[in-house]
Amino acid sequence: MTSIRQSLRSRAGSVLPLGAMASLLSMAALALRGHAETGSAASPFNAVSHRLRSGRALRLDTADLRHTALGAAVHAGSSVFWAALYDEAVCRRQPAPSPAGLVAGAAGVAALAAAADFALVPDRPTPGVQRRLSQRSLVLTYTLFAAGLALGGLAARRWR
Repeated sequence: MTSIRQSLRSRAGSVLPLGAMASLLSMAALALRGHAETGSAASPFNAVSHRLRSGRALRLDTADLRHTALGAAVHAGSSVFWAALYDEAVCRRQPAPSPAGLVAGAAGVAALAAAADFALVPDRPTPGVQRRLSQRSLVLTYTLFAAGLALGGLAARRWR
């Protein structure tokens, strides 16, 4: 039982920073592009909350706990999920991946996340941001998500 706990702590200790870095960079892109395109930094996060709230969330521009905080939490949770996949499939490979391998792996995981978000799922569970932001802004968001994974992976490589 103790070894399972240690393993889970070890995994959480590497996955959470990866997810946090990817989440923070992509959330910055969402907020900046939301402000530029809709006049509201909260609108992309509100749109994400449509998964659990009404379709009204897709049109909401004001920040509030029910929509904005929920959307940000869903985004952060999703980032940790994808970071766990990146950690397992890329960062923990043996032999250890090169820096270029970490970057390529991050780009691949971000592309897989985008495909899952926009091509592989029915309309209702999609992130919703595609209804508020341009395709160019979404590409920037997923690019910064990949950059966050790669930066986290490079930092973790130095610590290991």
